[in-house]
Amino acid sequence: MTTKPATSTAKPAKNKLLSIYNRVMGLTLILVIAAAITFGVLANKYRTQARSLSEQAATATAEATETRANTWCSSISASNAEAIPQLYDDYKNASEQLRQSIDSQCPKRVTTAVFMTTYTPDEIVKVTGECSLNADNTVATCSGTAELYRDKADTLTSFSDTTVVLALEHPTDADHSSVTHVDKDAVTVTVPTDGNKADFTFDVPFDTAWGIYYKLIPQSFFPNE
Repeated sequence: MTTKPATSTAKPAKNKLLSIYNRVMGLTLILVIAAAITFGVLANKYRTQARSLSEQAATATAEATETRANTWCSSISASNAEAIPQLYDDYKNASEQLRQSIDSQCPKRVTTAVFMTTYTPDEIVKVTGECSLNADNTVATCSGTAELYRDKADTLTSFSDTTVVLALEHPTDADHSSVTHVDKDAVTVTVPTDGNKADFTFDVPFDTAWGIYYKLIPQSFFPNE
């Protein structure tokens, strides 16, 4: 009778250190993945916030520029004629963005500013008229016509008409070497840009101490859109 050796069925012992290592590495991997996801979400959030802040800043800058341009455009008016040369200097010295905004909002007022800075009123407007005194020499009555010089009128044909303010000077002599008194804002006349004349008449107080000489002059002009 043959005897067979007994067969062992016992499983090999597990390596406890390796099992702990695997669990630690698995947990670490999970933490790394979680951290990566968290950082990715936060990074995207910060990028979105930064982009939003940048867009808000750009919008605020554009709105501020538009507001300044609107203020400039509104300042170009007949009642503010004396300030227009300074306003044109402000325009020339403004940033490119501001000039572009002004050009977009009110191109004709830019043209007005250029025109009014380039020419004096007596280079634009021709005034013809006469004045007479009342019986007691206390009131002067003046009447006549105002028109744009032909070459200037051709330049302003894109405007509807021109507001012209006249003044009455009282020089000391026929050569107008000096002036004793000036009646400013004597009358406002709307002069056509098609070359036609506009009539005017006005009364102003008079003092014989100012002398017998007078001269009607254009005080200011403003092309109307």
